[in-house]
Amino acid sequence: MTHFAPKSFKPFRKRLVPVLTPSAGGFDSLAVYNPAVFKDEGYLYMLYRARDKGGVHTGAIGFAESQNGLYWQRHPRPVLLPDSDQDRFGCEDPRVVKVGSEYFMTYTGVSRWTKGGDFRSHVLLAQSRDLKLWKKRPIQWINFPVHWRDLNAKAAALCPFKVEGQWLMFFTLVWDRWRSAIAYAVSSDGQHWSVPSDRFLLAPREGYFDSRVVEVGVVPFLQDDVIVLIYNGKDTSAWRVGLALLDQHEPQRVLYRTDKPLLEPSLTWETKGLTPQVTFVAGGLLSDADGWTLYYGAADTVIGMATDEPEPLCPPNPNLTRWVAQTVAYFLRRHRQPRSFSFSEWKAELDQTGWLAGLEALELYDESRGVPLELFVRQKVWNALKTLWRSENRQSCHTFSLEEMESGPLQESPGTERKALWSDDRSGEMPALSVREAIEHLPEKERFVIEKLFWEGQTLAAVARQLNVSTVWVYKLKEKALNWMRRYLKEAPEVD
Repeated sequence: MTHFAPKSFKPFRKRLVPVLTPSAGGFDSLAVYNPAVFKDEGYLYMLYRARDKGGVHTGAIGFAESQNGLYWQRHPRPVLLPDSDQDRFGCEDPRVVKVGSEYFMTYTGVSRWTKGGDFRSHVLLAQSRDLKLWKKRPIQWINFPVHWRDLNAKAAALCPFKVEGQWLMFFTLVWDRWRSAIAYAVSSDGQHWSVPSDRFLLAPREGYFDSRVVEVGVVPFLQDDVIVLIYNGKDTSAWRVGLALLDQHEPQRVLYRTDKPLLEPSLTWETKGLTPQVTFVAGGLLSDADGWTLYYGAADTVIGMATDEPEPLCPPNPNLTRWVAQTVAYFLRRHRQPRSFSFSEWKAELDQTGWLAGLEALELYDESRGVPLELFVRQKVWNALKTLWRSENRQSCHTFSLEEMESGPLQESPGTERKALWSDDRSGEMPALSVREAIEHLPEKERFVIEKLFWEGQTLAAVARQLNVSTVWVYKLKEKALNWMRRYLKEAPEVD
């Protein structure tokens, strides 16, 4: 079990562009995500959840194949469609195992769904010999606990091995619409399933990245005499990927569980999409002697790829670390740190901001424009560092207390020249309108940022930690909110 010592765990390294995106038209024109990937006789096969722009279903299952794992040839039609009582509104999130010459796919069937979030889901099974023609098979529960029968069951994964002579399946139970935990079941024939324990195997943990949702991820596998279970976790802000180790002979015994995620949203196409701030795994793990390769859904829109290899895949450029470090070092010599940070805290903020800006620069770089890559990356990193520095220094020099906010309009008594904090040193007096009234009209996330920054006097970094996003992203939310408030206050009628 030395390979799985806690210190050996590290975040996955991501490929900077998706490996599969929605097609121009057809059944997967809106989104492709949450794939299962299988390697057989040198070829890679992918089954993925697909949605079309005009469809009423939450998903159908598409099929693609590849020789290198980077470029995929997709099948023109879905290989599994909603067509039964238990999946009439959607076939979601496939996970595939091979037993003998047969493939078995577990997937989530949706039998009821509304735009308000009300749904009914089921654990379903399909069987195939070629990954293209699938026959749906029933799953029969023998002793499903009574107090679980009103819960939604979904996101199941069959294990390609037996435990004490029985097949093993992990599945997810959902309550209060989206809160969920993981349980497991056993079977002697793969069709009739019993639940050994009416207690959850993995449940949400307060204060961690999986504080609200814990959901089955990839197909579990054995390594070093333990069951490796990579799962999805969610708090109030984002979907991330975690890992747990279970006893091979007593699966209900959890040996280890990561405190920090192995994968989380950071790239543009992971933070923006149909569902922002999502990195989600289904059956997309490949494991060999060289390490792990993980295929995952990003923002419920595209499919990304990551690896646990020590070096990133196809870029980041091998020079990126040096470019970012040199730019940060030069920036530290040129700009004084904000008063609200210690030196180590400030350098950590700059390192994180610079690294993310460098990754995005590599993703956006266009060689045809004639700008050298190093110059492009360094400029993007420098701009991000300068934006962070300006925002933190402005925050430390200009703050409003709660009393000032509550005391009345922004405008001082006649003759007093005072510039509002959100004037960005470019505007003068504002209309006599209360700040609270303007803030109440902001969207929830922007209002949260403004209240934390200006009412409670928190730093951008502190707010970013609460939202589990980058400092730059909080700064952008703040600027968006303040720009809107400028317009709101300017257009509103003056109060007598």
